[in-house]
Formats: sequence, C-alpha cells, structure tokens
Amino acid sequence: MHYRGLIGGIGLAVLTAVGCGGRATPPTVPVSGQVIFAGKPVTDATITFTPASGRPATGSIDADGRFSLSTFGLNDGAVTGLHRVTFGSTAEVPMPGTPEAKNSKAGKLPFPKRYGGLATTDLEIDVPAEGLAELTIELQP
Repeated sequence: MHYRGLIGGIGLAVLTAVGCGGRATPPTVPVSGQVIFAGKPVTDATITFTPASGRPATGSIDADGRFSLSTFGLNDGAVTGLHRVTFGSTAEVPMPGTPEAKNSKAGKLPFPKRYGGLATTDLEIDVPAEGLAELTIELQP
C-alpha cells in the first residue's frame, strides 16, 4: 500500500520540477513581407529586427525578396515595439585566386552597406500588437 503513495508522490514531484523549470517567453506577433532595393527584390540575404531589449527576430529572404520572422520558434514573428532593422548577406564567396572568384559578384552586397549593422542602419520599424503581414520594405540608396 505504501508503494502507491510513494509512486504518486514521485510522479507529482517530477511533473512539478518539469513545469517550473522553463522561463516564460514574451509574446510574439507575425511579421512577414518583402524587401525591395532599386526596384528589385533583395535576395541572398537575411533580415533581423532588433528590439531595444530582448531577443532579435530573424528571417531568410527568398528569391522573390520575401521573408517571415522567427524569434523563439519557426515563423513565430517578433515581439511588439520599435526595432532597428539590419541585413546580412548569404551569398557564398569563392576562394580568392580561383576561376570562380575572378567572375564572382559575391563581394557585392544585395543592399546598401549602411543597413548591415546596428550602429549604421537608419531603418526602424514599429511592430504593433496585431503584427505586420505583407510589409514592404523599400531600401534607399
């Protein structure tokens, strides 16, 4: 008879420990859209929304310039509030001195250089509580 109580107590202790171990994450809202520069979609790039505090949201930009942001899980969006927006290149850079490097345009960023860092970007986007679907970001030269 004592075993049932002991097993039940152990089970309760395990469930309590598992349930209390994780930290709550702030809510996110969907953010997706397209990035345009010089009238064409930006490709071979990533996009990052960085809030004043907390975890940034990132996404890959596809061949049509489209993206969807992820913060804690795939395509869960971004936290609400003001974000500084930056971009990174995903283009493969060939090894210098190879025939591929001679004709490569990989060193050329698909966006203006100032958008590459938090200290230099002037692009800020406010993410409202309802999220941003079909956002169009037009980068300036």
